[in-house]
Amino acid sequence: MPKASKTKKDACYRKVKASVKAKGGAWPSAYASGRIVKCRQKKGYGNKKTKKGKNLRSSINRVKASKK
Repeated sequence: MPKASKTKKDACYRKVKASVKAKGGAWPSAYASGRIVKCRQKKGYGNKKTKKGKNLRSSINRVKASKK
């Protein structure tokens, strides 16, 4: 059977996993998953860029403001 390919984990995943393991917590857990999400939100993961390179959220806000 072929080996399963390892996916590259981001910095938030590695940081939170190490922290949880060091404290003797369970991995994986809902608590740890929540911490990963919070870390990624702080770092800006998931902020999609439009084709022109502008932030999608700012584009949406600009359209809403022009409709008023």
